[in-house]
Amino acid sequence: MNNKTIIFSTIFFLIVSFAFLSLVEKNKADINNQNVWSLYFENPQSQALDFDLENHSTNLTFHWQLIADKTVLKEASVVVQQGEIRKIPVPNTNFETAGKKIIISVTAEKKTKEIYKNF
Repeated sequence: MNNKTIIFSTIFFLIVSFAFLSLVEKNKADINNQNVWSLYFENPQSQALDFDLENHSTNLTFHWQLIADKTVLKEASVVVQQGEIRKIPVPNTNFETAGKKIIISVTAEKKTKEIYKNF
């Protein structure tokens, strides 16, 4: 009788543990629960400097700068709602890109992320 109780309680606790871990993992896998935002070029090989800003955080306002040779060429602020992917068009600025590293820096509440292209 003792062996059956031990076996059934072990199986019961294993099932409860697996169910709990499954629920926790499902919650962690949802990016909207992570409070993150990302920044990327839609097509890194193109000559365009347009970039995407994907927001899964509580931040709504983002400030971006276009930098070449440590000089800010263009800057603006944009509002991106939570769960939204916003394509940010970078207007054609009249500067020579050949041989330069172009950096796009985005800041939201003291956190800065950068992407760049080498021309």
